[in-house]
Amino acid sequence: MAILDRFRKKAKIELTADLVRDLLRDQHPDLADLPLELGARGWSNQMWRLGDDLVVRIPRQTNSADSQLLNEHTWLPVLAPVLPLPVPVPLRLGQPSQRYPHPWIVTTWVSGMPADIAPVTSSIPACLLYTSPSPRDRTRSRMPSSA
Repeated sequence: MAILDRFRKKAKIELTADLVRDLLRDQHPDLADLPLELGARGWSNQMWRLGDDLVVRIPRQTNSADSQLLNEHTWLPVLAPVLPLPVPVPLRLGQPSQRYPHPWIVTTWVSGMPADIAPVTSSIPACLLYTSPSPRDRTRSRMPSSA
């Protein structure tokens, strides 16, 4: 991780537990007193574990992270019920403010091992494991044909 941190851009605004707690207090006060701890620091976002079931995701690099986060907030609640794997579902949207001038989200926590370190348990590419059938094809197999 230290090697990757050398190449990662520094966030323009330092993302701290105090900042996250203040944002929650200002915009979602019913969540502000839940336990909070740093979960992960990615290239574009930082994730803060909030209680047992939630995560606060805040963009670190805002060039594309803002629009990506807003797209996820719009589409993941729609797509999650039909996806073959559990995904974090955005529950709350934090608005830009004087304390933090970008949108941020509160999502559900999906427990498990991150995909980049989980062992490979199948030789079938994930994209072939599931295809959503059209309504008229519901009786057919969910595996794509080899033709």
